[in-house]
Amino acid sequence: MLTSDRLFPNVSLEGNMTTTKKAATKGNRSENLNLRFNPRLKYLAGIQARNERRTLSNLIENAVEAYLARTGVTIGGKKTSLLDWSEPLWAINEAERFVRFATEFPFLLTFEEEHLWAIIQNRELTSPHSWDQLALIFDDLQKLAVERAAAAPIVSVGGFPFRGGKMDTSIPQILIETKTTKSKKSGKA
Repeated sequence: MLTSDRLFPNVSLEGNMTTTKKAATKGNRSENLNLRFNPRLKYLAGIQARNERRTLSNLIENAVEAYLARTGVTIGGKKTSLLDWSEPLWAINEAERFVRFATEFPFLLTFEEEHLWAIIQNRELTSPHSWDQLALIFDDLQKLAVERAAAAPIVSVGGFPFRGGKMDTSIPQILIETKTTKSKKSGKA
């Protein structure tokens, strides 16, 4: 038999009186994350969560934490769990988090993030005493980095467009083929 707390986790039925549980306080709020799930996998995970008498969110959060504990990032030939890096990487401020991440894991930066990191370094905003200043202009620097990345030259390698060392899928293939064909006809490669 299904109990009301399993069907409606925020509602408690006591006699004839219905009460609603308190919402999360500011101290224990979590970030929202929208996920796309295979419907079958979500359904089965929901059943497992019910079996363990917890929410689907809690089940997913614990699964991610377990995954992070057993996997990791390889640095200098040694694999390290990202959970071990949580203290040096985490900061409440997004700008500070980015500087910490870029300092420790520059090889994981996207092309746009590489531009952002270069801008931050050129403006000498990488030290902790400058992070308050960086926080004030971080959104503007992110926009500038995206603009610079979009303006980077396109290089064709084997008929595929690359921008900043990464394949650029935003350019229609027909334009690359036409440009490459014209270059070959004129004797330019």
